[in-house]
Amino acid sequence: MTTCKRVSRSCTRSPTLAGSLPLFERAVKEYPDYYEAYAQMGMAYMNLKDSVNSEQALRKSIEISKERYADAYAILALLCSSDARYNRCRRSRAQGHRNRSQLLAGRF
Repeated sequence: MTTCKRVSRSCTRSPTLAGSLPLFERAVKEYPDYYEAYAQMGMAYMNLKDSVNSEQALRKSIEISKERYADAYAILALLCSSDARYNRCRRSRAQGHRNRSQLLAGRF
């Protein structure tokens, strides 16, 4: 099993969201192009009510995936709608819909 998969499994088994963040940090340090890990970090931060770090991680996921990772767009839309920042994030949501035929399901 690759280190990337071991770290990913450890993150999903972590008893707390905050406990998973150092594992995701380790994953992206070892694999800088691991856009799924950035999206999962964004989800963890969102659930911890840290919208600033959540948005930053999600936008990094979108950037690394060359704007093709569908989950990052979906989580960002959820963050924006729950955080009353819909207008600010509307462009990202629209971009995700425009690129629907080119979106990635994930590679890890």
